[in-house]
Amino acid sequence: MNKRQKTLSIVMLIVFWISCLYVPWNLTEGSGHRDTVQHSPIFKPPSGGSWKKREISSSVKHTWGALVFSYALLFVILADDKTKDD
Repeated sequence: MNKRQKTLSIVMLIVFWISCLYVPWNLTEGSGHRDTVQHSPIFKPPSGGSWKKREISSSVKHTWGALVFSYALLFVILADDKTKDD
């Protein structure tokens, strides 16, 4: 792993942790009630209210998938070219 890849890894780790601090939660109150979305950290679900179900929104999976794909692609792009002569 070269210096550019290490820097990329640190930056993407920071971006991932920031994305964990503002996660959309789907809150369901039950039959006849409307659903709502609130944002809070992944390690602290929203509290209060009479919600019967709290779950992380599926958009988080898409966001994290895009982060992983972007990281992998940039990691390959930033790899040292072993065929060039010094």
